[in-house]
This record gives sequence, C-alpha cells and structure tokens, in this order.
Amino acid sequence: RQVLTRPPAAAWSSMDRIDLQEEYRYRTDTLQNIPRFLRAAVRYAYTVVLEELRLAYLRPDTDDEQKSRAWKAFLLLPRMLLHRTASRGSEGEREYAERFRRFCIGQWPVLVTDARRQWGAHRAPHSHQEIQASNRARACNWVRSGELSAARQALVGQQRAPGNDRTLDELRDPQRRPPEPLVPLSPEVLQHVPARPVEIDRVRLLQNVRSAPRGKSAALGGTRYEHLKVVVE
Repeated sequence: RQVLTRPPAAAWSSMDRIDLQEEYRYRTDTLQNIPRFLRAAVRYAYTVVLEELRLAYLRPDTDDEQKSRAWKAFLLLPRMLLHRTASRGSEGEREYAERFRRFCIGQWPVLVTDARRQWGAHRAPHSHQEIQASNRARACNWVRSGELSAARQALVGQQRAPGNDRTLDELRDPQRRPPEPLVPLSPEVLQHVPARPVEIDRVRLLQNVRSAPRGKSAALGGTRYEHLKVVVE
C-alpha cells in the first residue's frame, strides 16, 4: 500500500541539478499502460506536480526559476516512476513502490539518474532486418491497443531510415539543412508579445486527452497518452 506524502520543498530546488537538454539525449522505455496497482500513485504524483505548476503561474511573486522547476518535474515524471523494471511479478511491484516512496521523500535526481543508468542511450535499429522486426513489433502492439490504422501504417508506410553513419551524414548535410537561417527573423517576430495570454478550453483539453490514440511512441521525457488519461480519471 502506497503512503501518499507530499514531497519536501527541497525536491523542487533539486530540479536545478538536472539538465533537461542533456537528459533528452537518452531514450527511456516507459510503460505503455500503467498497472492497476500503480495507478493511484501515478495519479497522485501528477496531481502534486500539476498543482505546483498551476500555482507557479498564479503567484504574483513567482520567478522563472520556480516555473522551470515545476515544468522539469512534469516532463520527467514518467521517466522517474514508469521506466520499465528488469524484474517482473511481485519483485517488479516492489521496485515501482520503492520509486514512489523516493518520489514522496524528494529523491527526484536519483530517480532520473536510475532511469538513465538502467537503459542508457537509445540505439536505433541499424539493419533492414532489425527495422522490419521493429515495425512488426510496433504493429502488434497497436493491434492489441485497438489502433488498427496505426498498425497498418507501421507495416506498409514509409520505412524508417537505418540508424547508421550514412543517415547521420545526410541529416547533417549543410546543403539540405543549412546550419544558419537563410533569412533572419525580423525584430517584430522576435519581440512579439500577444495582446492577451493564450487561453486553453478546459472541456476541449479533456476531450482531446481522453480521445488520444493509444499505443503511440513516448515523448522525449517518456510521457505517453495513456499516462495523461490516468490524470483525468
């Protein structure tokens, strides 16, 4: 049984030690679907982080540093709690429970480091056979999720480029991808300030989250649509 304890104030300042850009260089394999025994813990963790993020924008004295800390916590939460365990069954459950305990006592950089250490840098499929096997696995996962259109696309759509030096060289080709902008941005664009803040329609936001397709790849931080659906339950 998980104990719901709010993280200490030091947990937020510990986000200063995390370089988000550096973390995004590493791919973390997060759970596609959150197990029933873990849903309450994940929902609570998201609630804590989202409340802090909301308050950061409501407080008149909040600086950008506090907002940045809350955003980091939100973006890295799945990486902290939901990266896959090496163990299965009851031992795996105990590992997820231990992560949640560490989240509650504020050991957030430790959780982020553990996720990186366990899985390391993501290796893209290299050979044609590896790419085909990866596509078949993705298609099977989408079929199990009921996303038949996505499964079909994985099998018959345009193939991904192999993760080798030739692909990297083509992506870095300065003729196709100029290292500098061809036309400088005008000062009006760079200094633009909207007449009023962007307003997000609450009803439409919830509808979009609930209707988002399942089985999609995770974002850089590990967030999946299935994780966000737990938040709006």
